Order: sequence, then structure tokens, then C-alpha cells
Amino acid sequence: MVERTMTRWGVGPWFLAWSLVASIPLLCFRVWGPAWTRLDLVPGVWRTVVGALLVSAGLLLWVPALVQLHTGFTDGRLVTGGAYGICRHPIYAAWAVLIVPGVGVLANTWLSIVLGAAMAAMLRALVRDEEQWLARRFGPSHSAYCALVPAVLPIGWLRRAPEPEPPAARPPGGSP
Repeated sequence: MVERTMTRWGVGPWFLAWSLVASIPLLCFRVWGPAWTRLDLVPGVWRTVVGALLVSAGLLLWVPALVQLHTGFTDGRLVTGGAYGICRHPIYAAWAVLIVPGVGVLANTWLSIVLGAAMAAMLRALVRDEEQWLARRFGPSHSAYCALVPAVLPIGWLRRAPEPEPPAARPPGGSP
């Protein structure tokens, strides 16, 4: 059996291509679409603030994740800290959950929020190949990581209990 390899970009090129194709109807709706596709109920200043915050938060997750991915892949190690401690696929999550919806809010359309949600759901299927490759490559380390850190949406991370403290060392030859 031939072992499949994974590039440092994983399924990213497929995800990017799908994102661009799915964005074409969104842009058409934004330019020529009916009024119900717009966020006109929200004042322009709030759309700008919310959109800018979403895009900024996305970039604050996306850029460090790219750097960590590059470094970890080059060193041949599983990256589990930083952005990868929030979710296992922070590059995709930043794009689908923060950047795309943020751009849509800035562009005055709620359809990009729906597109971002569809992208996040689609990621569950797309990242299977990456997850399988990582499981073969890193074995139990990857399994332990998967048990602690959610794949795309960091909702579980927000509710995650802190790591338990290790038991106190007992003095030699005695009870505590």
C-alpha cells in the first residue's frame, strides 16, 4: 500500500477554491440582489465596527496559525499550542467563522454569515483526510490532542475545564 503524504497546506487549496466559487453568487447578490439580502436594519457604523472586529479577530487567529503551521511542519512536530490550542484547524476556522462573515458584514450582506456557517460545516468533511494523516503520523499524541481540542469551532474550548493540578508529592516514608 502506498502511504499518502500531506503537504503543509493540507486540504487548504481545495477549501480556498470552494470558498472562491461559493463567493461568486454572494457577490452577485450583493451587487444585483434584492434588498432583503442587505443588513440595512443595522446602522452603518455598527456594521463597520462588527465587521472590522470579526476580520481583525480572524487575522489575529489566522496569521499566528500560519506561522505555527510552517514551523511545526518544517520541524516535523505536531503543533498543539497557541492558535492550535484553541481549535485543531485554526486557519480554516478563522477564515470560515470570522473573516468571511466579517467581510460580509462590511459589505452589508448577511449572506456571508450563512456562507461562513456552510464553510464551517463543510470543513468537518474536508478535514477528515488531514485528521487521518495526522493520526498515522503522530499516533497517540494526536489522539490525546483530539480529545482535548475541538476541530473547527472553539466552542468546547471556551467551556473546557482547566487541567487538573498534579497530586502533591508525598514526603518520603510517611503519610501526607
